Amino acid sequence: MAIMVNQVGYEADALGKKAVVSRPGSYVLKNAAGEEAWQGETGTAVQDPLCGETLYPLDFGSVRAAGKYYLEDGQGEHSDTFEIGKDVYAGVHNAMVKALYFQRCGCALEEKYAGPYIHAACHMADSRIYGEEGQTLEARGGWHDAGDYGRYITPGAVTVGHLLYAYKMYPGAFEEELNIPESGNGAADVLNECRYELEWMLKMQREDGGVYHKLTAWSHAPFVMPEEDKDPFYAYSVSSLAVADFCACMALASGVYHSVDQAFADRMEGAARLSGQCLEKNPEPLLFTNPEGSNTGEYGDRADADERLWAAAEMMLLAARKGENVGTYRDELRKILDTGLGVTDFGWTDVAGFAALAVLTDSEKTAGEEILGVFREAVGRVRAAGMSEYPECVRHGHGGERFLLGQQYGSDQQRDSAGSGLRNTGRAGGFLQGSLPGGNPGPDRLSAGQKHHGIQFCHRIWGTCLSVSPSAHHGGGRHRRSHGGMGIRRPQRKARR
Repeated sequence: MAIMVNQVGYEADALGKKAVVSRPGSYVLKNAAGEEAWQGETGTAVQDPLCGETLYPLDFGSVRAAGKYYLEDGQGEHSDTFEIGKDVYAGVHNAMVKALYFQRCGCALEEKYAGPYIHAACHMADSRIYGEEGQTLEARGGWHDAGDYGRYITPGAVTVGHLLYAYKMYPGAFEEELNIPESGNGAADVLNECRYELEWMLKMQREDGGVYHKLTAWSHAPFVMPEEDKDPFYAYSVSSLAVADFCACMALASGVYHSVDQAFADRMEGAARLSGQCLEKNPEPLLFTNPEGSNTGEYGDRADADERLWAAAEMMLLAARKGENVGTYRDELRKILDTGLGVTDFGWTDVAGFAALAVLTDSEKTAGEEILGVFREAVGRVRAAGMSEYPECVRHGHGGERFLLGQQYGSDQQRDSAGSGLRNTGRAGGFLQGSLPGGNPGPDRLSAGQKHHGIQFCHRIWGTCLSVSPSAHHGGGRHRRSHGGMGIRRPQRKARR
């Protein structure tokens, strides 16, 4: 028997407050004193395609009194305790962004910023360039990839893309300082943290605009602290996936950082243009697979059309900002869209949703009505389905690392429950619905959690967010290598009221 709730809590003013249970019947909501606050019956059963179980919704949206609560059935089972109140997602929002600080590579994590989760500087040696005997690359920095110590361009670009668009659309959600080394320097800490990854990404670009796909050891490290991982790292071969995602991310970031650090923005603009030229000179896909015997994350793909679509969209907007002709980029967008490519996904294997986000949030409508219409129609289909055809779940990282903000059920990203961080937002329903005809996203179009924080809590089955509290249940077993180094057996603790 399972009673699954949003362990972080529910906004008091939210009309829908939903839980999911595995057995139909009557349930009671009780407050911290054990007093009944609500009683109700389960709704219509839904088959969950991920777990293969039949599940039932409960909606106790009529309860608005602030306090601690738990759900109970008639047979002694109860849920975890959760809160109903105002601004219940504030801590989660900040923790999600601060989590990336704990993933930093190439520096020490100090106690004044990291609390007990400190470690010495790690992976400081130059890396070898795979397939080029005697050639090395200085590529310190960036974020460790969830549980392992590799660093990867494609999911890294997607992570930064999510955060930069969240910042662009809801800058007020990122005003609080996060206690990272750069706090107080005049820039929002989300931009400070993204810059740490962007600086590393710039090191992965070659002089011809090619971008190394990843930087990892030959095999995954054992469960040790990062500074104890002494295996040599390799810059693996260039892929068109990495080049296109890098190009798009740098073009996007150059616009965001323009008012923060002009010199840095100019560097990223130059890098985006260089990789854009590389894509133009090499129109055929150059995909990536691990060399035989290497077992670190592959982050491969079957095609690169979605990556090229995102790159074309962001380069179009970069050119428009500079007063340049955008015809070439429009032509590229039309060519790819004419293939029937889906444009509402935000995973690391399918980034086309970012192209839709770029085009639909552009107040100047640079793409033109024809291209805008294609994106609007695609997103409109998601909206018309009421999200019910696109079940998504909220997943979480392990032990305070990166978090998944959403993930499409049944997708190939489903396997990557700890490896993508803030990379997947499933389909584009949440971010993009506000970008349909009628203007830019506004607070009236957001859920209570989104309204205040701007981070996308995706829907699951009934349009419900089932977030997991960092202090309560964490899914799965240990994945993060440093947990082994710290002697943490499982990022989990016993449920209790």
